[in-house]
Amino acid sequence: MLDHVFYYRVGRRPAAIVSHPYHVDERAVAELRQRYLLNVVVDDYPSWRNPGWTRTLVITPDEERIAELGAEAERLRALHGKGSIQKWRDHLQGRKPLYLRGRAGWPFPAPGFGSKGVPDPAYGQLRGVS
Repeated sequence: MLDHVFYYRVGRRPAAIVSHPYHVDERAVAELRQRYLLNVVVDDYPSWRNPGWTRTLVITPDEERIAELGAEAERLRALHGKGSIQKWRDHLQGRKPLYLRGRAGWPFPAPGFGSKGVPDPAYGQLRGVS
């Protein structure tokens, strides 16, 4: 999907990626949007790489979703009192699972997007969470 790629920066930070692929896989575009918190737009603007053969794909960070994820990570960190904000962000994005200890001492997946199981209900009752 990334073919004939151009990278743009503002200052020293990445700002956008413009690609000119021959084929756009909608499933791959949806996965990029979800997993990496990106805005991915298949633009109707004629491609300057091979007009008529390629399409223009513009990829930028989704600042709104990134801010929401940060706020949710801070809320969960304060609620459970475990892990760093970055670990919670990775967990919420599904990059790296975060485990908490239940009442019996057994680890269970932390709540959120990256969870693969149901949290220990006894732990939630102890913390005042249902």
